[in-house]
Formats: sequence, structure tokens, C-alpha cells
Amino acid sequence: CIVSHSQFQAFNLELKRLEKDVGQLIVEEIWAKLIRKLKKIRFDLCAAPLPFNDSSVFSIADLNEIKKYFETIKIAYPQYAPYVAKLLTIMGVLMGSSENPLLEGIISAISEKESTEVAILLKEARWIPQTEIVSRSYPKLHGIDVISQYQLKGSKFYKCIYVVGPRYWFPSYLLTSPRAKEIISVKYNWLRDYVQNIPTFVS
Repeated sequence: CIVSHSQFQAFNLELKRLEKDVGQLIVEEIWAKLIRKLKKIRFDLCAAPLPFNDSSVFSIADLNEIKKYFETIKIAYPQYAPYVAKLLTIMGVLMGSSENPLLEGIISAISEKESTEVAILLKEARWIPQTEIVSRSYPKLHGIDVISQYQLKGSKFYKCIYVVGPRYWFPSYLLTSPRAKEIISVKYNWLRDYVQNIPTFVS
């Protein structure tokens, strides 16, 4: 299940461009902190099926922290200031958006499935509570389980598990173990997936 979002893709491209052009400067503290923060935001937005404007994944504090780095960069590295300025502009657009491409992709995919035997698998358990809260707003997701990889060790069996993010984020045994008849990856179109896109079925 592939989803897309033009502004988030632009954020990813600008971050890659900044990291490449900064080059060896990335070892300096200001750049290390900025790039680390931007990468964390990108990862969280790829790993949590939450709206862009959900403050638990992307907050005003995050934006203000990056603005603080930007003020230093404008003085110390003015040639790179336009890169950071563009990223801040995109981040402002994302923070004003209630779109939730990952969860909307899941909803679209399960429109003809029984949600009572479906689970959403997250890379990090810290996003389970907020994902459960957000999913309550969607009738099609009532009865769905939101789980982490560790909860798959139990005896419960699903018709389908939607894995949020590329499958190489997860241990290979999770994608071949008999915990679901079908496993579907839900990810952004610019994220690579190193696992062959073949549904897992249990005989």
C-alpha cells in the first residue's frame, strides 16, 4: 500500500540535499544537532500513522528548536541558510495540515475487510496510544488492534496485518511468522523497501 504527500516528499528531498551539500561540516555540533533533529522528525512522520499537525509527533517546540539553529547558521554559514529556510517553510505547511496519509491509506485498503481481525503494526510502541486515539475517529477502524512487534509473540491470529513503514525496519521473522494470513506494508512512495512485495499467506 503506497501513499504519497507532495509537501512531505519535498521535505525529504530538501533534507537529503542539505545533508549532501553540508558534507564534512556535518561533524560540527550545530549541523549534527540540526540534521539529527530533522531526521528524527522525518522518521517519526514515516513511522506513526498520525496527522502532520499532531503535536505528539511534530510540535511547536521542534519548530522553535530548528529556528534557533537557523539563526546561528545565518551568521556562521550564510551560504546554507536558504536550505534551512526552505525546510522551515515546508515544516510550517506540514504543521498546518490535518492530513494523515498513512492512516488514510490503511482505511482505503481495508474498506472491504473485517476490521475485527485486522491489526496495525508500528515500528515503535510509543506511538500506539496516540494512534489508538486518532483511529477512534474512523468507523472503519473500530475493533482494529494497534500493536508492536513484541505483541506478535502471543497466540492471537489476524486476517491481515498492516505494517507501517518499509518492511526492512522489522525483523524478518515478523513478516513470515504465522500471525496473519496477509501482511501489507504501508509506506510513502519515496521510501525504499528491500523485501520483495509478496503477501505472506499461511496454508
